[in-house]
Amino acid sequence: MINLNVWKANHKDNYTTGKPQATASRIWTQALPLPQLSFRAYLVLKRWMDILGALTLIVLTLPVMLLIAIAIKLDSPGPVIFRQERVGASVRGKGGKKNWEVTSFTIFKFRTMKHNVSSESHKQFMAALIKGDEDTLAQLNGGKLDEKNKYKMVNDDRITRVGKLLRKTSLD
Repeated sequence: MINLNVWKANHKDNYTTGKPQATASRIWTQALPLPQLSFRAYLVLKRWMDILGALTLIVLTLPVMLLIAIAIKLDSPGPVIFRQERVGASVRGKGGKKNWEVTSFTIFKFRTMKHNVSSESHKQFMAALIKGDEDTLAQLNGGKLDEKNKYKMVNDDRITRVGKLLRKTSLD
């Protein structure tokens, strides 16, 4: 039989080295001591880090984007990139008073629909959705109307084969 004496140690006590315990933040600040930056210098540094990070991600995803572009071009005629104006909001104002301002911005996406086709079926679907006409919604959705596909057309013939895959994988 082994006799062991066990004492409850206070976490502030240092029984081994006499030095304070190492913590992740303490190691980080001692390993990489950074000079204090002014707020303006911080903003400039952050902007450059954002730009370098974005450029790195673009370079890393470029091969996948090229494959998607080639697949879209081979699947259907028309441009590869789709451009659309969207509406958003931004906060304007300094200090305590801030105002929401409606703004518009342009997005660029891979094209997932056939080029220059009528949007009449989509307009009918949206009108039925706004009216709450579930019979028309079900008819336009190929007889399917449940919570999963309540707000979008399931069998939209305007979507290309590659477009279906891009939408399913959120690569559009």
